Amino acid sequence: MELLDYSKRGAVPDFKGALLIAFNFCRAKIDSDGQKFTEKCEKNAEKARMRWHPTECHGIQQDADVCQPCQINKTKPKEIKKKRV
Repeated sequence: MELLDYSKRGAVPDFKGALLIAFNFCRAKIDSDGQKFTEKCEKNAEKARMRWHPTECHGIQQDADVCQPCQINKTKPKEIKKKRV
């Protein structure tokens, strides 16, 4: 339970002896995984903001790939779809 508390709240448990040594090994992995998860969430949030850009992409599109060329070329999604067909 203490490992879950540490991963969610950062509360360091009061371990002693061999358990403290084992916790220190686990602690590094928990911190690393938490950082990776935070970075992944930030990347996904940015991708969602790009898909939902109100002026460039005219709201959310069924094909999320339409938005990126839309922002780079400053063209409308309908023009891009016509080019793809």
